[in-house]
Amino acid sequence: MSSYDITASLIRSACGGMCTVANTTITNFMSASKLNYVEVWSPASAAAGAASFCEITWYDLSSERLGSVGDSTMGSTFPMHFKARPPKLSAGSLWYGVNNGANIFQITTLPAGSVVDVNVTFVFGDSSAGNGTWGAASATIGRVYYPALDGSTDQLVPVGLPTTT
Repeated sequence: MSSYDITASLIRSACGGMCTVANTTITNFMSASKLNYVEVWSPASAAAGAASFCEITWYDLSSERLGSVGDSTMGSTFPMHFKARPPKLSAGSLWYGVNNGANIFQITTLPAGSVVDVNVTFVFGDSSAGNGTWGAASATIGRVYYPALDGSTDQLVPVGLPTTT
């Protein structure tokens, strides 16, 4: 089980970008983004009677904890599932521009094998100059890539989409 701090920049990068400099630079498609909701599914516990728990903590505009939403499952019969929208006036309820490192939410005690669905509204950038970039160890010019939502730890990787890891 792990915890992940998710920022506005990580969310926007996870929405994809195109390789603009071979093996070094991916340029984001978006110039701005806004989080709609986060949905989490986790598998049922392997052992009967074992508990599994996950929680999302929302942040306010000064990166203080605002509130939490979570779910738990007991035993091996039912998987865990919850869907959470950012509270009004939370950092997650606002539009963010390029390279904004504001904390949006934290996923706490995410069980192994979980699926995290992040639903985002975004604005395509008019030019690549203002959209922000991220590094890539191996990438081909003109191809689209989607990095892990958690950044460099590469634990929350996209399912069925090309990554550079």
